Amino acid sequence: MRRANIGILTFNIFLLIGIIFSGIVTLMHLTGSINLQNFYDVGELYDIPNSNYRSSEEFWIYNFTSEKIEIETENASHVFLIENSRKDWNYVYLEVADLSKSSWWDIEFLDQNGQVQYTVSLPIQNGRNILQLQEGEVYAIRIIVREPISFVIRKIQFRERLQNFCTRFLKP
Repeated sequence: MRRANIGILTFNIFLLIGIIFSGIVTLMHLTGSINLQNFYDVGELYDIPNSNYRSSEEFWIYNFTSEKIEIETENASHVFLIENSRKDWNYVYLEVADLSKSSWWDIEFLDQNGQVQYTVSLPIQNGRNILQLQEGEVYAIRIIVREPISFVIRKIQFRERLQNFCTRFLKP
């Protein structure tokens, strides 16, 4: 009889710990202090909202039927604002898909006055493109595509640290 009571007590303790842990994780997710999709990462991160990928500018056109960005001229650009209180990031993750051809892009990092702090030029490829940032606060980025192409931006994410787990064990 006594052994059965100890088993029930042990089960109830583990159940209570599980409920408390679930409540803590739920509260952290609701307050925004944890991102469950990147639970294994260490450090802060910020996703530019998906609605910004669907906006168009002069030669940067979002096609709603094909759901692709279509560049019709050389040096088309688009500005993506960082609407987060933290501005000193270390990495930018740019995930691109359905790239019609390989191309060089210029990515300008802008300060709070919209002035270019520095520019990074790189060949963009399908999948995850990781850029290391220089020191300083970044309030926006301007992506300049050098030639006419079409592509899909899956994600633009600012990170404090590299995403070690995913780059080591999962395909980009």
